[in-house]
Amino acid sequence: SPLVTELEGKSQLLCVNGRTVYSFNFDGDTLWTYTLPIAGPIVIPVIYENDKIFFSSIHSGDVTLQLKDGKPTELRKGFTMKNDYTTSIWHDGYIYGFHIAAFRCIDANTGEVKWSKRGFGKGSFIMLDDKFIIISDKGKVSIAKANPAMFEEITSFQALDATRSWTG
Repeated sequence: SPLVTELEGKSQLLCVNGRTVYSFNFDGDTLWTYTLPIAGPIVIPVIYENDKIFFSSIHSGDVTLQLKDGKPTELRKGFTMKNDYTTSIWHDGYIYGFHIAAFRCIDANTGEVKWSKRGFGKGSFIMLDDKFIIISDKGKVSIAKANPAMFEEITSFQALDATRSWTG
């Protein structure tokens, strides 16, 4: 999906087609392109710190680009966050998301895994204030604090019949 964002103070539209990232201004002019070292990132990229773009693919791992003076360079590449259906979220220096079928927290700069929590299948999540609302692929809802030190569940409940839940 296209993403309208601001990087280095410039509004732009990011599009990914295969391995290529395209950045356009709102007149349709190409600002920059970049060939990713990972294949098939199907989730929306995560923008953070005004100049960084995190991409993830279940097939080939993750990569972070940094934009400097309108030119992207690879900052980090790894295999610690492999998103399938759900886009990750950056919060206070950490990236939270589904690594295959585990909810995970990684350090955004190093890619170091801080923790992983299984039991959600290929779930999805949103962030509200400093908490995550997570729904598993079996309809279980969990509310957890955004805590890079550990997975900290506040509460959970079965919201949907397991046969009626689809989170992808």
